[in-house]
Amino acid sequence: MGEDGAEQPELSKHDLKELKKQEKLGQRQEQSQSALSEGKKKRTKSYAITAVVVVLILGGLWFWSKGGVTGAVTIEPGDHPTVGSIDAPVSIIIFGDFQCPYTRKFWNNAFPELLENYQNDVRITYWPVPTAKHNYDRQSAEAAYCAGEQDKYWEYAQILFDRQGAAAPGNLNSYAKELGLDAEAFWECYSSGKYKDKVQEDYVQGRKFGVVQTPTLTINEHVLSGELPFSDYKTFIDYELEQV
Repeated sequence: MGEDGAEQPELSKHDLKELKKQEKLGQRQEQSQSALSEGKKKRTKSYAITAVVVVLILGGLWFWSKGGVTGAVTIEPGDHPTVGSIDAPVSIIIFGDFQCPYTRKFWNNAFPELLENYQNDVRITYWPVPTAKHNYDRQSAEAAYCAGEQDKYWEYAQILFDRQGAAAPGNLNSYAKELGLDAEAFWECYSSGKYKDKVQEDYVQGRKFGVVQTPTLTINEHVLSGELPFSDYKTFIDYELEQV
Protein backbone atom coordinates (compact mmCIF):
# COMPACT_ATOMS: atom_id res chain seq x y z
CA MET A 1 0.00 0.00 0.00
CA GLY A 2 1.16 3.54 -0.78
CA GLU A 3 0.97 6.45 1.64
CA ASP A 4 -2.35 7.56 0.09
CA GLY A 5 -3.83 4.07 0.47
CA ALA A 6 -3.75 3.31 -3.25
CA GLU A 7 -2.16 0.13 -4.52
CA GLN A 8 1.11 0.56 -6.44
CA PRO A 9 0.91 -0.66 -10.06
CA GLU A 10 2.88 -3.78 -10.90
CA LEU A 11 5.98 -3.30 -13.04
CA SER A 12 5.80 -4.51 -16.60
CA LYS A 13 8.37 -6.95 -18.03
CA HIS A 14 9.95 -4.04 -19.86
CA ASP A 15 10.19 -2.00 -16.68
CA LEU A 16 11.67 -4.95 -14.81
CA LYS A 17 14.21 -5.43 -17.56
CA GLU A 18 15.20 -1.75 -17.43
CA LEU A 19 15.42 -1.89 -13.65
CA LYS A 20 17.83 -4.85 -13.84
CA LYS A 21 19.92 -2.94 -16.36
CA GLN A 22 20.17 -0.01 -13.99
CA GLU A 23 21.14 -2.32 -11.13
CA LYS A 24 23.90 -3.92 -13.23
CA LEU A 25 25.09 -0.49 -14.32
CA GLY A 26 25.28 0.58 -10.71
CA GLN A 27 27.23 -2.55 -9.82
CA ARG A 28 29.69 -1.92 -12.66
CA GLN A 29 30.17 1.68 -11.53
CA GLU A 30 30.92 0.48 -8.02
CA GLN A 31 33.41 -2.04 -9.40
CA SER A 32 35.05 0.67 -11.50
CA GLN A 33 35.34 2.97 -8.51
CA SER A 34 36.83 0.11 -6.49
CA ALA A 35 39.35 -0.63 -9.24
CA LEU A 36 40.29 3.03 -9.49
CA SER A 37 40.70 3.20 -5.75
CA GLU A 38 42.89 0.10 -5.74
CA GLY A 39 44.97 1.45 -8.58
CA LYS A 40 45.41 4.70 -6.72
CA LYS A 41 46.64 2.79 -3.68
CA LYS A 42 49.22 0.97 -5.79
CA ARG A 43 50.39 4.20 -7.38
CA THR A 44 50.62 5.80 -3.97
CA LYS A 45 52.91 3.01 -2.78
CA SER A 46 55.28 3.78 -5.63
CA TYR A 47 55.67 7.28 -4.26
CA ALA A 48 56.71 6.21 -0.79
CA ILE A 49 58.81 9.30 -0.09
CA THR A 50 55.93 11.65 -0.84
CA ALA A 51 53.53 9.56 1.19
CA VAL A 52 55.80 9.61 4.21
CA VAL A 53 56.18 13.37 3.99
CA VAL A 54 52.43 13.92 3.69
CA VAL A 55 51.74 11.71 6.69
CA LEU A 56 54.40 13.45 8.74
CA ILE A 57 53.30 16.97 7.89
CA LEU A 58 49.52 16.66 7.70
CA GLY A 59 49.17 13.91 10.26
CA GLY A 60 51.75 15.60 12.42
CA LEU A 61 49.90 18.88 12.46
CA TRP A 62 46.79 17.07 13.65
CA PHE A 63 48.73 15.41 16.43
CA TRP A 64 50.25 18.72 17.38
CA SER A 65 46.81 20.27 17.73
CA LYS A 66 46.01 17.44 20.15
CA GLY A 67 49.21 17.98 22.09
CA GLY A 68 51.04 14.99 20.61
CA VAL A 69 54.20 14.50 18.54
CA THR A 70 55.03 12.56 15.40
CA GLY A 71 58.59 11.29 15.71
CA ALA A 72 59.51 7.86 16.96
CA VAL A 73 63.20 8.24 17.63
CA THR A 74 65.61 10.47 19.53
CA ILE A 75 69.15 10.39 18.16
CA GLU A 76 72.14 11.95 19.86
CA PRO A 77 74.74 13.68 17.63
CA GLY A 78 77.57 11.72 19.21
CA ASP A 79 81.02 12.61 17.91
CA HIS A 80 79.87 13.73 14.47
CA PRO A 81 80.71 17.21 13.10
CA THR A 82 78.36 19.83 14.50
CA VAL A 83 77.68 23.54 14.10
CA GLY A 84 75.61 25.64 16.49
CA SER A 85 75.23 25.83 20.22
CA ILE A 86 75.03 22.63 22.23
CA ASP A 87 72.20 24.33 24.16
CA ALA A 88 70.12 25.08 21.05
CA PRO A 89 66.47 23.98 21.51
CA VAL A 90 66.37 22.21 18.15
CA SER A 91 68.79 19.47 17.15
CA ILE A 92 68.99 18.64 13.46
CA ILE A 93 70.89 15.60 12.25
CA ILE A 94 71.58 15.26 8.54
CA PHE A 95 72.14 11.69 7.37
CA GLY A 96 73.80 12.20 4.01
CA ASP A 97 76.02 10.69 1.35
CA PHE A 98 78.63 12.98 -0.19
CA GLN A 99 78.18 11.28 -3.57
CA CYS A 100 74.35 11.26 -3.53
CA PRO A 101 72.85 13.83 -5.93
CA TYR A 102 69.83 14.34 -3.69
CA THR A 103 72.01 15.06 -0.68
CA ARG A 104 73.89 17.57 -2.84
CA LYS A 105 70.61 19.27 -3.81
CA PHE A 106 69.68 19.53 -0.13
CA TRP A 107 73.14 20.86 0.74
CA ASN A 108 73.00 23.57 -1.90
CA ASN A 109 69.35 24.56 -1.43
CA ALA A 110 67.74 23.95 1.95
CA PHE A 111 70.91 23.73 4.04
CA PRO A 112 72.04 27.36 3.51
CA GLU A 113 68.55 28.55 4.43
CA LEU A 114 68.64 26.53 7.64
CA LEU A 115 71.89 28.24 8.60
CA GLU A 116 70.64 31.68 7.62
CA ASN A 117 67.25 31.54 9.30
CA TYR A 118 67.99 29.49 12.41
CA GLN A 119 71.67 30.02 13.19
CA ASN A 120 70.95 30.83 16.86
CA ASP A 121 68.20 28.28 17.36
CA VAL A 122 69.47 25.01 15.95
CA ARG A 123 72.37 22.65 16.34
CA ILE A 124 73.15 20.91 13.05
CA THR A 125 75.06 17.64 12.84
CA TYR A 126 76.25 15.89 9.70
CA TRP A 127 76.24 12.11 9.93
CA PRO A 128 77.73 10.43 6.84
CA VAL A 129 75.88 7.33 5.70
CA PRO A 130 77.54 6.04 2.51
CA THR A 131 74.83 4.14 0.67
CA ALA A 132 77.21 2.02 -1.47
CA LYS A 133 75.27 3.24 -4.51
CA HIS A 134 77.88 5.73 -5.69
CA ASN A 135 81.59 5.67 -6.44
CA TYR A 136 83.88 7.15 -3.78
CA ASP A 137 81.12 7.48 -1.17
CA ARG A 138 83.11 5.94 1.68
CA GLN A 139 86.37 7.50 0.55
CA SER A 140 84.68 10.91 0.65
CA ALA A 141 83.42 10.36 4.18
CA GLU A 142 86.85 9.24 5.38
CA ALA A 143 88.55 12.23 3.74
CA ALA A 144 86.06 14.66 5.30
CA TYR A 145 86.88 13.30 8.76
CA CYS A 146 90.59 13.81 8.06
CA ALA A 147 89.88 17.40 7.03
CA GLY A 148 87.90 17.76 10.25
CA GLU A 149 91.08 17.07 12.21
CA GLN A 150 92.24 20.45 10.91
CA ASP A 151 88.87 22.13 11.56
CA LYS A 152 87.85 22.17 7.91
CA TYR A 153 85.15 19.50 7.82
CA TRP A 154 82.34 21.71 6.54
CA GLU A 155 84.51 23.47 3.97
CA TYR A 156 85.81 20.14 2.71
CA ALA A 157 82.28 18.80 2.55
CA GLN A 158 81.29 21.70 0.31
CA ILE A 159 84.06 20.84 -2.15
CA LEU A 160 82.99 17.19 -2.16
CA PHE A 161 79.45 18.20 -3.09
CA ASP A 162 80.56 20.79 -5.64
CA ARG A 163 82.77 18.23 -7.41
CA GLN A 164 80.63 15.20 -6.84
CA GLY A 165 81.76 12.12 -8.73
CA ALA A 166 85.42 13.16 -8.83
CA ALA A 167 86.62 12.06 -5.39
CA ALA A 168 89.48 9.85 -6.54
CA PRO A 169 92.37 9.72 -4.02
CA GLY A 170 94.52 12.20 -5.95
CA ASN A 171 91.70 14.72 -6.05
CA LEU A 172 90.95 14.27 -2.36
CA ASN A 173 94.49 15.34 -1.57
CA SER A 174 94.21 18.28 -3.98
CA TYR A 175 91.09 19.47 -2.16
CA ALA A 176 93.06 19.51 1.09
CA LYS A 177 95.77 21.66 -0.49
CA GLU A 178 93.14 23.97 -1.93
CA LEU A 179 91.79 24.60 1.57
CA GLY A 180 95.27 25.32 2.91
CA LEU A 181 95.44 22.20 5.03
CA ASP A 182 98.64 20.49 6.03
CA ALA A 183 98.51 18.18 3.01
CA GLU A 184 101.06 15.76 4.41
CA ALA A 185 99.13 15.29 7.65
CA PHE A 186 95.88 15.00 5.72
CA TRP A 187 97.28 12.34 3.41
CA GLU A 188 98.78 10.38 6.27
CA CYS A 189 95.38 10.35 7.95
CA TYR A 190 93.53 9.31 4.81
CA SER A 191 95.96 6.76 3.40
CA SER A 192 96.26 5.00 6.77
CA GLY A 193 92.54 4.21 6.74
CA LYS A 194 92.18 5.88 10.13
CA TYR A 195 88.45 6.50 9.72
CA LYS A 196 87.54 3.43 7.70
CA ASP A 197 85.98 1.62 10.67
CA LYS A 198 84.19 4.75 11.83
CA VAL A 199 82.58 5.29 8.44
CA GLN A 200 81.41 1.67 8.49
CA GLU A 201 79.97 2.19 11.97
CA ASP A 202 78.25 5.38 10.80
CA TYR A 203 76.60 3.38 8.05
CA VAL A 204 75.55 0.52 10.33
CA GLN A 205 74.11 2.84 12.97
CA GLY A 206 72.29 4.86 10.35
CA ARG A 207 70.59 1.75 9.03
CA LYS A 208 69.65 0.75 12.59
CA PHE A 209 67.93 4.11 12.94
CA GLY A 210 65.94 3.35 9.80
CA VAL A 211 67.90 5.48 7.34
CA VAL A 212 67.40 3.83 3.95
CA GLN A 213 67.87 6.86 1.72
CA THR A 214 69.79 10.11 1.77
CA PRO A 215 69.26 12.76 2.77
CA THR A 216 67.26 11.89 5.86
CA LEU A 217 66.88 14.52 8.57
CA THR A 218 65.84 14.29 12.17
CA ILE A 219 64.49 17.47 13.73
CA ASN A 220 64.42 16.65 17.41
CA GLU A 221 62.20 13.54 17.31
CA HIS A 222 60.73 14.09 13.86
CA VAL A 223 62.09 12.19 10.86
CA LEU A 224 61.89 13.47 7.28
CA SER A 225 63.21 11.38 4.40
CA GLY A 226 64.18 12.60 0.97
CA GLU A 227 65.33 15.93 -0.43
CA LEU A 228 62.53 18.34 0.49
CA PRO A 229 61.81 22.07 0.13
CA PHE A 230 63.08 24.30 2.91
CA SER A 231 59.46 25.11 3.84
CA ASP A 232 58.90 21.50 4.93
CA TYR A 233 61.81 21.60 7.35
CA LYS A 234 60.70 25.03 8.51
CA THR A 235 57.31 23.65 9.54
CA PHE A 236 58.87 21.25 12.00
CA ILE A 237 61.54 23.62 13.29
CA ASP A 238 59.01 26.36 13.96
CA TYR A 239 56.78 23.93 15.82
CA GLU A 240 59.67 22.80 18.02
CA LEU A 241 60.66 26.40 18.75
CA GLU A 242 57.08 27.16 19.81
CA GLN A 243 57.39 24.49 22.50
CA VAL A 244 60.35 26.24 24.17
